Amino acid sequence: MIFMTCENFVPSLGLPTIAVITTLETDPGLSAAWEVCLSSMLKGDES
Repeated sequence: MIFMTCENFVPSLGLPTIAVITTLETDPGLSAAWEVCLSSMLKGDES
């Protein structure tokens, strides 16, 4: 499995989102990490 951090992925929303969603659905640990990551991104936390 390839693990991408938020910083690596979120700025590149041109990536195949459906593939990422499929990965999240099959990997609860990664999904949880993404929820934290995305929620901080939505708050505008870029540090």
